[in-house]
Amino acid sequence: MIEEVGSENLAPGQGALFTITRAKRMNDTTMSVNTSTIGIDPSAVGPETADLVVVFNDGKWTVDPTLSNQP
Repeated sequence: MIEEVGSENLAPGQGALFTITRAKRMNDTTMSVNTSTIGIDPSAVGPETADLVVVFNDGKWTVDPTLSNQP
């Protein structure tokens, strides 16, 4: 899925490509997600990766920084 946010023209370094590289459901409301992002830091060599836990609440998935994605 590609989502475009905003309609203005962005200068280099103002946009980013965010992808979910792996997702594993932990239970009905929680997933462990590995992400890869390009464009947040223009000086970075290669993508930046992150391991996140997302929870389903009020009809949407959101990152919960208090949970670890380690088993």
